[in-house]
Amino acid sequence: MQISTEISKVAVLSLRTRLGMTQDEFADEVGCSSSSVGHWEAGRAAPRGRRLRKLLDLCPDDKTRALFGIGNSESGIPVAKAQQVKGDAELERLFSDAVTGLNIIYEAAAAGHDAAREVLADLADKLTTRSGDWQAMKYITNRKLK
Repeated sequence: MQISTEISKVAVLSLRTRLGMTQDEFADEVGCSSSSVGHWEAGRAAPRGRRLRKLLDLCPDDKTRALFGIGNSESGIPVAKAQQVKGDAELERLFSDAVTGLNIIYEAAAAGHDAAREVLADLADKLTTRSGDWQAMKYITNRKLK
């Protein structure tokens, strides 16, 4: 899971302020340096992988979670908001299937299924790494989450 620096800029500062923490306290809670928090809040970088998941775990309510581009399913389980992929029917189907599969795995993990939690963690790490690779190769430019 990854968010844009524009989303990070607003979401991280809002979360930290809502929790009433200094950058140092917030960094300790998230498990990163205070300079990382500063970079996120300035829009120079965005949290990824485990740190992003930790930030989402710290969100006290749906409103704060929504700043990170996360909503709730009908069951109340957080789900990633899907971006519209237009023009390529096969790509739209693959995207829809992937989002559906991730939501199912998440719901199983949230219900206490340890293997689903492991699969979700593995997928998150792989996706974060691969998406960073493609973004670095300039396949993705100025892409923002809705």
